[in-house]
Amino acid sequence: MATRADEVARLKERIAREKFKQQVRVVKGGDSRQDSVAAALREGGERHGNRAGATNAVRPFVTPEQIARVIEEARRCEAAILGIPAMDTGQGSKARQLAGGRGVDYGDDARERVVLAQTPQAFSQDF
Repeated sequence: MATRADEVARLKERIAREKFKQQVRVVKGGDSRQDSVAAALREGGERHGNRAGATNAVRPFVTPEQIARVIEEARRCEAAILGIPAMDTGQGSKARQLAGGRGVDYGDDARERVVLAQTPQAFSQDF
């Protein structure tokens, strides 16, 4: 588990009080999410194959079923993310000029085709 440098000691104490069945390591995170995930992977401890996963405390209400589905898909496809349907209207990325050369129409992306990436995320470490 990666966290801010000033939170490592407090988080280690809190985890020790919880008495989890499996060991939880706390490491100093980086300046970005990518750096924090890399720091946690370096300290990964016991390995179970070549796959790893990432999640974050910002989305604490993920269900066991969602986690299991991401893990299963990652086993099958080498990588998987949890995605939720978009509720807002998005804009397409292909610009085209409107009639008469005025303005640009980006088009609407259909909501049913847009998924917002969430965590957990699982992936092969063979990269």
